[in-house]
Amino acid sequence: MKGRIKAGEGPLIGNAGEYYVVAELLKRGIVAALAPRNAPSFDILTTRGNRTVKIRVKTKYQEYSVGNGLLKRVAASFAIFLKMEILPF
Repeated sequence: MKGRIKAGEGPLIGNAGEYYVVAELLKRGIVAALAPRNAPSFDILTTRGNRTVKIRVKTKYQEYSVGNGLLKRVAASFAIFLKMEILPF
């Protein structure tokens, strides 16, 4: 399973993380939508009542670590860090 990021599956793993977060928010009664691809500061826009929140999602694959340096680049209201375990078919 090693090498999936370098094999070009990085965008797929990132997309999976974003869709997962949107699904969980919707399940909890929060209106959530994905931002256009490559939006500069957020991945998901959410609203509940009169509050709107921008969320940045960073998805970690098994063998890669998430460094504290990522927090410096997140300009959204919240950042969600996910660790995805991808099971073989």
